[in-house]
Amino acid sequence: MYKVPCTAYGWGVHSKSGRPATHLQVLNVTAGHGEEACPCSKRYQEKRLVCLKPVKGQGICVGDSGSALVCGGEGVGVAHMIIDRRGCSFTKVPDLKCGARDTIGVYMFLCPYLDWISGYVRGVPGTPQSCRGSRTDRPSDHVLLFLYCLLLFANIYIY
Repeated sequence: MYKVPCTAYGWGVHSKSGRPATHLQVLNVTAGHGEEACPCSKRYQEKRLVCLKPVKGQGICVGDSGSALVCGGEGVGVAHMIIDRRGCSFTKVPDLKCGARDTIGVYMFLCPYLDWISGYVRGVPGTPQSCRGSRTDRPSDHVLLFLYCLLLFANIYIY
């Protein structure tokens, strides 16, 4: 269900002009978990994803992958993909309509992976009890590669 006010950040393409952003973009969004928020996800994915409520003219776009979703002052997700909920298909770049009414921005929910991340980044708290039900013993190789790239990016700009 959609219920959490959040802020999405990114360097993606502007949907109106099609040009890349020249400065960090900030967008107030509403996010959620579960079948209503992420109607195209498989059941096992529902607790691992955070989806944005579709709002015409707003949303993530090409170039936003890896960008942050912040809710309540905490990093909650990393931009992952954009789907078209009408056919539950991943949008292909030539057909991409960022900010369309049926386009959903999908983020990887960080909470289930905090134990794994804390093994590589000092100061990151472990997975709280509230996320234990959605924790995975070992993230998939695709997720590991994605998180590794994210950690490299964070180390470049933090240290």
